[in-house]
Amino acid sequence: MKRFIQSTLAALRLGSGSSKSVILTPTQFTTEFAEAMRKSAPGSRIEIVKDKEIKITTAEGRESTAFLDNAYDTYCRNPESKSAVVKSFVSAGLETVGTETPEIDRARIVPVIKDRGW
Repeated sequence: MKRFIQSTLAALRLGSGSSKSVILTPTQFTTEFAEAMRKSAPGSRIEIVKDKEIKITTAEGRESTAFLDNAYDTYCRNPESKSAVVKSFVSAGLETVGTETPEIDRARIVPVIKDRGW
């Protein structure tokens, strides 16, 4: 049993080798993400609120908060794809903050009555 454990540990050490990636902490990831967003949207103000949360203010004054939980989880599953993950989530975040939300037309609100079974 002792030899089995030793050989298993040795195999794990050899398997991990020099290709072992260092996973960024949430703080490091948030900082890198914010910097990538600043480069992609130079006219916007990007503030780090806390780990995995940033606030975006466009030049026009529109504000949005981006939560980076999904981006960080995706990165952690495949650290080698960090640049692709960051690029994808940065473009999605900037697209979201760049779109204007239309004003709600109260005349188009329709009440729906449902029975108890619903």
